[in-house]
Amino acid sequence: MPKMKPLLPVLLAGSLMCSSCIGSFGLSKKILAWNRQVGNKVVNELVFIGFQIVPVYLVSVLADLLILNSIEFWSGSNPVDNTYAQVVRGSDGTDYRVDCSPEGYLITSLADGSTLRLDFDAENNSWTTPLADGTDYTLITFVDDDRVLLPDDNGGMLEMRLSDTDLMAAYAAAVAPEFTASL
Repeated sequence: MPKMKPLLPVLLAGSLMCSSCIGSFGLSKKILAWNRQVGNKVVNELVFIGFQIVPVYLVSVLADLLILNSIEFWSGSNPVDNTYAQVVRGSDGTDYRVDCSPEGYLITSLADGSTLRLDFDAENNSWTTPLADGTDYTLITFVDDDRVLLPDDNGGMLEMRLSDTDLMAAYAAAVAPEFTASL
């Protein structure tokens, strides 16, 4: 039995790495995603081959496998992942899961599973949501520091100043359109 004592720390350390978790392989996915956007197919393939010769993919997979996936398993989040989620309660009492990423937000109702995707389009400086037909519906476009464009009832865009008066008028029109229509 005395010969087993030196093996105990090794077995305990090994059990941490063999925790039956597959993990998200966040680092490897980030490197692959970067490679896919470098250029055209030929450039992407050359970078891919280069990353095989200089073992970038091998090192990233090993880092994910031995370190990052274990951290993800024990903590619940991958330290390389750019996304995070939070559960919030709406004014109607419904709980919503809000998944945040660099692209925008995915809001999921925990009551019925319905979702709403909000994406930020940096090129147009606007927030959009995808529609069922594959197009994007623009919710708001920032013109400059003082003005925004909001969709109107006729399918166009209405320019508004970011002042208390204009924002209150827009809120009143959204909350009680029958009241503001009579003004």
